[in-house]
Amino acid sequence: MKALLLIAAFISLIFIKNLAFWSTSQTFIFGDTAIYTLQLATLTKNLSSLFNLKQSILGWNPHFLSVGLPSLSVVDTGYLYPPHWIIAALTKLTGDLIAVFPLYTISLLLHLVVSSFFVYKILKEFWNLSTFPSLVGALIWSFSGFNVEFAAAGPIMISGSYLPLCTYCSLKSVAEKKRRYFFFYFVSLAFSFLVGYPMVSLIVYAFSTTLKVLFRNGLNLPQEGLMKELRYQALGLLMITLPLIAPLYIQSYLNFPYTVRSPLKLEAFLQNPAPLLNVPEPLLPKNTLFNTLSSINYVYLYLSLVGLIIIIQSRIGSDYFKVKKNMAVFNLGLLGLIISLGSVTGLPALIYYALPFLNVFRRLSVFTLIPSFCFSVLVAGRIEAFLQSKSLSKISIFWLKILAVLVIYSQVLNILYADAKDKSPFNFTYLYQSLFLTTLITVVAYFALLYVKENYRIAQAVLVIALLIEAGTNVSSKVYLNSQVDPSRIFKPNTLITTLQKAVKPMERVDVLHTQHSYNTDFLNLEQTQGYLSLASRYGVEINEAFNNPDYKKENLRSIVGVKYIVSKSKIDDQALKEVATIKQNGLDPEFFIFNYTSLAWEKEDLSATYAIYQNDNILPRVYLAKSISTANIQTKEILKFIEKFETPKTVILNLTDTQGKGISESGTVTIEEYSRNFLKAKVENEGDAFLANSTGYYPGWWASVNGKIVKPLQTNWFMMGIFLPPGSNTVEFFYIPYGLIASMVYLLISGIFWLLKGPKILTKII
Repeated sequence: MKALLLIAAFISLIFIKNLAFWSTSQTFIFGDTAIYTLQLATLTKNLSSLFNLKQSILGWNPHFLSVGLPSLSVVDTGYLYPPHWIIAALTKLTGDLIAVFPLYTISLLLHLVVSSFFVYKILKEFWNLSTFPSLVGALIWSFSGFNVEFAAAGPIMISGSYLPLCTYCSLKSVAEKKRRYFFFYFVSLAFSFLVGYPMVSLIVYAFSTTLKVLFRNGLNLPQEGLMKELRYQALGLLMITLPLIAPLYIQSYLNFPYTVRSPLKLEAFLQNPAPLLNVPEPLLPKNTLFNTLSSINYVYLYLSLVGLIIIIQSRIGSDYFKVKKNMAVFNLGLLGLIISLGSVTGLPALIYYALPFLNVFRRLSVFTLIPSFCFSVLVAGRIEAFLQSKSLSKISIFWLKILAVLVIYSQVLNILYADAKDKSPFNFTYLYQSLFLTTLITVVAYFALLYVKENYRIAQAVLVIALLIEAGTNVSSKVYLNSQVDPSRIFKPNTLITTLQKAVKPMERVDVLHTQHSYNTDFLNLEQTQGYLSLASRYGVEINEAFNNPDYKKENLRSIVGVKYIVSKSKIDDQALKEVATIKQNGLDPEFFIFNYTSLAWEKEDLSATYAIYQNDNILPRVYLAKSISTANIQTKEILKFIEKFETPKTVILNLTDTQGKGISESGTVTIEEYSRNFLKAKVENEGDAFLANSTGYYPGWWASVNGKIVKPLQTNWFMMGIFLPPGSNTVEFFYIPYGLIASMVYLLISGIFWLLKGPKILTKII
């Protein structure tokens, strides 16, 4: 417990600027994390209706990208991750959806605390290290490059935080033959997947399994046959992990063809690696506490300077790597490092061709999870040797000389270019800041080494101080972790949004693309044409490109989609639109923010900023009777080009095989009686055969009933759906059935019954 409290205190101190709610100097975690936080605001808003079949957000989401999409087709929303339910419940209690921002920040840091604690447990129990080295290894892990950089991309960091826990439970389940660790391992793995960044979870699984299977002897684990291990893995995966994650991943798999994500070409797969120049960053940091030399300086491969000093001074040699577990960790760390570097080596390309399922993932930098963990373990194993050193090693002396040379060299250059600084290749202020921090950390670390003879405990405390200085520097120099603008101020409902909320009626859509709210209006209860999603709807992306294409005639498409209101800063010269409201920047309490692509930060807009709301009266209702039918051999995005040329937006395009040779009549009335997320009910009075079009997105899971008879909707205008109606009075219902969710719940039920009836007996044979 003491170690857990020390780790929590250390992490609280290095992230103190993010936690200092009492200070006007508080900073905030931004980047993708702010966008994912908005998803939790949406979960909070819909928490009480999760089990309402018509309203549940786990089914359909009408608020994103023009025509809606299944919520669980976007894996990284985290709607099924249990800790997120706690955040949502706590936010619900506050009565303020924006309270989700500080709660999500606390959640990120708690994941980091727990993750670091299990690094400590692994070192203490499986590397047989004493308390202090185990603690130092945990502290180094807490500010590793992976964790610090991906705190600004919350789902990635949270998924990776399960690596130490899964590794610990995996090793413990074999070492002690206890069933609870078997379950903890596969449940923890499931939690990592439920966060919604599966590539990281696959790394967690591969690493924890490989370390256990291949290096049992080095970790003092009992030797067992390969077949027994395979049975162990199959049972856990098929009957614990997969049933728990199936509701998310089966639903996502079914809808994957309708997203913009597709298998990447090799060049795209190799993008976003960890830069090789990350490696020297701890030795001479580009960013410091005092400058913004590089506004965005990603250092995924941050290998602690204190850790490097420990390795150098402790004279790590071949004897250390004769221990199989150390060699195993070194090799795995090296492998992760090579993969994370992308095209620097041929290994990622080999993986791309050998494991085709990985070609839908990007961000090879996530593989830095492995070297970050392995470095922490290897350093911890050398701390005793470091503190027991009786004199400075030759390589340590060499390192100190290098530092001295850098200081002298920079001073000489300063003198030489004193009268012509514009010709200098260096910014001396930044260089001195970097040298000062590097020197300070080095001196404090070596002071611990030199003082150990006087007082061992004080020497330990001094070494932790060196780590604290380094970690604080690393965390505080990150732009996205220390945004000066509170994201809750940017995304909370402002005058513009409240004006829209009062004006917009159910089923009317809005276009807020050119505002700060284009990232997410779901928690604001506005159905918008834009929105940030990792697995965005192919329909929505193409429709938005058409809306923002100056050469595309948008009138018909806007009418069909039902875009009632459009927000713009610039005047829209369109006779079909009329300006209904103008909102100016509030000088006393600014409401409008804009992203500066030069400084890569959000900034308040100036006082001249003015947004106008335009109203489009030429829209069709969500469901309407078509006037005529055109046919296509196959429905593709090219249909959007035909839509702009329609004489009337009520023309619909169907597959040739779906027209049934019928003529249709437009005569009739449509009355929408009920509308919710997953359900629409309408009363239709039509004189002849008719076709009822619905501008909701065409996805698997949507069904319709006509006078109680179930029918399958037909793909219409590529991105929407519709049904034929017989003459007369018709009661029509459209309802969404999340196949994947239902099938998964059946799977989960079968798994539960299995464990109750057969599980214990089978488990006894394996463990």
